[in-house]
Amino acid sequence: MVFTPKTLDVIGSLSKQEQLYLYQMTKEYKKAAEENDLETLAKFKARRPHRSIYEVFLEDSTRTKESFRNAIAFHDVKGHMFDASSSSFNKHESYADTFNMLTWYGADVFIVRSKLEWVCTWLSKNGAEYANRHGREALPIFINAWDGKHEHPTQELLDQFTFLEQNNFNSSKIHVALIWDLLHGRTVHSKVDGLAIFESVVVDLIAPTELQLQEYYVDTMKNHWYEVRIFESIDAYLDKWDVAPICYFTRLQLERMWDEILKKETQLRTAVTIRKEHLSLFDDTTKFYHPLPRHKVTPVLPSFLDATSFNGWEQQSSNWVHIRTVLLSAMLGVEYVVNWFEWAQVTNDEEEEQFVFEAPTSHTPNTPGTQRVHPIHDGITIDHIEKGKTIQQIKKWINKIISVIDLYQEWWERVASWKTWVHKWIIFRPWVDLDEKQVRQLAALSPWCTLNRIKEWKIWQKLRLHMPPKLYNFEELSCKNDLCISNKKYHENVPAEFTKYTKDTFICEYCSTKQTYEEVRTW
Repeated sequence: MVFTPKTLDVIGSLSKQEQLYLYQMTKEYKKAAEENDLETLAKFKARRPHRSIYEVFLEDSTRTKESFRNAIAFHDVKGHMFDASSSSFNKHESYADTFNMLTWYGADVFIVRSKLEWVCTWLSKNGAEYANRHGREALPIFINAWDGKHEHPTQELLDQFTFLEQNNFNSSKIHVALIWDLLHGRTVHSKVDGLAIFESVVVDLIAPTELQLQEYYVDTMKNHWYEVRIFESIDAYLDKWDVAPICYFTRLQLERMWDEILKKETQLRTAVTIRKEHLSLFDDTTKFYHPLPRHKVTPVLPSFLDATSFNGWEQQSSNWVHIRTVLLSAMLGVEYVVNWFEWAQVTNDEEEEQFVFEAPTSHTPNTPGTQRVHPIHDGITIDHIEKGKTIQQIKKWINKIISVIDLYQEWWERVASWKTWVHKWIIFRPWVDLDEKQVRQLAALSPWCTLNRIKEWKIWQKLRLHMPPKLYNFEELSCKNDLCISNKKYHENVPAEFTKYTKDTFICEYCSTKQTYEEVRTW
């Protein structure tokens, strides 16, 4: 069973092979639906009358909610619409408690739309732990129907299927222009990984500077070997000769804008709105797509385009129910969909970045003429702690290190170098050593410090600790993104995790927000 149990929190939850296979299945389903081929359609139907699918929409929706409702109706399952307006969320119950309760009541699949980001990722982890605690074999399945300004993976499935249709289901190459609010566009963020189903990708990013795609996403595209070009307006773009045959417009996320942007809305919108004089600069085969809805007063795709060959969004919207019906077939384990799938086993051979380095040990802790410290027979010393910080900051951090890595007695000294008169602080611990976990914790707490291991008055090993590739397992870690499920203000008890992006910046494992080391460690 390939797709079950599987949580679709981001488009990357499905491998390239899984996505392409899902599109082929959708192609077959759509053909059967258009021809009313009941025999073929029956092969896609999940006959699970004892299973329940809940639509939990904590943000407004029309198309996503209704297309999923119709997809659920196709299958022989129980469909439920969760009423968030009168739910326990209003009584300050956590997401985890609410969904665990629904799981206990027999819910198997949750389709979730929320303003918080990475909700499905957290619920999947927590739901698996809950199921294991209570001996439930079936793990709950979560489908992200968009979360905040993060991703919209089921819309991405729809878009890629539509692009493949235009491309005669040839996945060798694609050239696509992404236009308008790329900063907040969930559908655009999903395309960062979603376009990887094509072997060769050219992406044109067209948006005013204020609404351009985040640097992290652009870098990720380049790491996927996409060719990325950036333009500030439609006019600047059409000045080039190789205009994309697929132009994907987004909606302006007014509800997520700050005042400075709102004041310039008209000016910014003009830069990306199609005008009649633009049409001659596009090829006749070009298609315009849009996840909808269009703004009825100031649309970037005006109504004069509706009856032209450029109109691709209507065909795009007709695919909504098809792709989501087949997705549910896969998630519910329909044999016709999952049993014919063959795929290559993907292994991750990437080695963890080294961050602990051994240095020469040519002196003892109390070498005369360089520094005055307490000599110890056996144990450890830790120095170069928070180098360059104030005395108050260093003292606070030393106490934090002692507390976190459980150095049971407080013994630390201020040391002055005789040559430079630069003050530093050293932690001494006689009869103590640190295990691998504690060394990792120390590197996360105080990168660039030095750990000396001492035996019989001599340093037998000196370790210089650099910034580790991941930060996790600290209660005090917090994401600065106000919409991230791991942000402390929501009290969801989600343990924050971060992956190193550059020398001193990290990416949140939940919402992909880039932040500095100082912003991450809020303790």
